[in-house]
Amino acid sequence: MPAANQDAASTSSYSTKGANSPHPRGPCSSTASRTTTPRNVTRIGTDTTDAAASTSASGGTVVDTGASSHVRAKVGWQDVRVSPRPAPRRDDATAMKFLHAGVQLMEAALSDGSKPLPPRLRSIKFPAALDWLRIEDVLRVVEADESEVDGKRALRNRWPSKDEYVRDVVMYSLVYADSDGIAAPATFAARLQMLVDGRPFSEQVNDFAVDLVAELVANPRSYLLAHLSPMLTTHPALRADFLDYTRTDHDVWRDFYEQLMRVFGLSWRPGWNSESFTLALQCLLDGFVLRHRVDEERSPLTDWAAPAFIGSTVTAIIVAAIDFEESGKSIGETLDALLAPKFFPASAT
Repeated sequence: MPAANQDAASTSSYSTKGANSPHPRGPCSSTASRTTTPRNVTRIGTDTTDAAASTSASGGTVVDTGASSHVRAKVGWQDVRVSPRPAPRRDDATAMKFLHAGVQLMEAALSDGSKPLPPRLRSIKFPAALDWLRIEDVLRVVEADESEVDGKRALRNRWPSKDEYVRDVVMYSLVYADSDGIAAPATFAARLQMLVDGRPFSEQVNDFAVDLVAELVANPRSYLLAHLSPMLTTHPALRADFLDYTRTDHDVWRDFYEQLMRVFGLSWRPGWNSESFTLALQCLLDGFVLRHRVDEERSPLTDWAAPAFIGSTVTAIIVAAIDFEESGKSIGETLDALLAPKFFPASAT
């Protein structure tokens, strides 16, 4: 081999003897691949993010970004302008994937169980509705009130598992064991006054309904129904006890309304009875209580929508359900008869 060629081989970037041996741990400083980069230039791989140019030994310009915020990378013999990676956002495509996954989990946890979960969600164990209720916090409260109680041992002797304890806590709260089983004891005790009160019936209905809603929203337990009910499908034993309570409470109010109907000698419109009337008012009360917590400034207890809003709404259901005029007509038939002269005058005559 000619001497010149030997010298070139000794410094070739592919020579095992040169300073830039391809061995992973060998140096990499051949003159053939060395580039001259000003000190104020930042090089990332083959990208340079500075206004200055970087010149290779072959004479080609690798990068010259000027004042631009873009990056140029040398690809073959051409310079390609590359935009910087966009900053992460909570509304970009990747964020949407995470949000969609969270929605899927939330919907699965709140589903009614009528449809099977997707395979990728079946292995996930969703936490109980009261998973935040910690045993250590319970013990701390008991020890603060009853210092002589050996809290941890006493609790474990009665409830070996947290699930058993939480179930009993829920039922103790729902059945209002510490208030004779009545959710709104003050209002319920005053219910019989409606039978002897000489004021107009509409005023009594308004006052009774407002007092009932006010007492319910003042009691945090009133919100336990909304908190637990969507999660009960995954807790069949608790759901069974829960249904027993709600149905017993329904029967108490049904008996009260039946008593009022007998005392005043009233009858139901076709399609209504004491069961449907009780259910309608219960749904109305549940909505009042939940709406108050959602937006207290526009609560049913305020005059934001209309004065006496609660009483007027309850009165509307009463008029729809009770046949005060003893016509034997349903509320739909009554409405049609009232509207016919306005919309169908020919048929009304």
